[in-house]
Amino acid sequence: MRRKRVHLWALNGLDQVRALGSVTLCYVLGSVAGSWSSALLEQEGTTALRGWLEGYLTLTTQQALSVRLPGVLWQTLRLPLLLTLLQFTVLGMLFIPLVMGIRGFLLSFAVTGFVRTYTWRGLAAAAVLFLPLNAVELSALFLLATAAFLRADRMGREGAQSGGSSGGVAALCWGVLTLCAAAELLLSGPLKRGLTLILQG
Repeated sequence: MRRKRVHLWALNGLDQVRALGSVTLCYVLGSVAGSWSSALLEQEGTTALRGWLEGYLTLTTQQALSVRLPGVLWQTLRLPLLLTLLQFTVLGMLFIPLVMGIRGFLLSFAVTGFVRTYTWRGLAAAAVLFLPLNAVELSALFLLATAAFLRADRMGREGAQSGGSSGGVAALCWGVLTLCAAAELLLSGPLKRGLTLILQG
């Protein structure tokens, strides 16, 4: 007999809370680890980071760097693609939170690096560079990761034919993330100029 497919958001509310809690906990732990790791960089590491940032700003000022659509799409959509693939295996219950933890680590490491290198100017630069698009992108990633975790969890408990449907959620998240990639492409020039003005005074 063919199993009836169940929409993931029609499942028990405790399952949804557990999925969101697992994803959020790993993201927070990754963020704490990223900030802590960046703060523990020795002076040589901070000097190297400052040199890299100044070189980047120099290239930006000279307009030697260009942002291309394939690169932006890959940078924005590689994690959603991985989350989407992981939902089709019970291993997703382990690796989906881990992926979100890595995402939190990288963002926190970058923000803390900016602050440690440039103090209050670094904080302002991080807000300009990361806050606008990441606020929207992270919301979509959390929704997608939660839906993927729910599907992997249900698959593990009830078998491969009972994964549930999350097509609508995935389509919404992918649409939002694609718009984020397009916005990043359009705003890359102003963001670079703003970053240069803030950090170079």
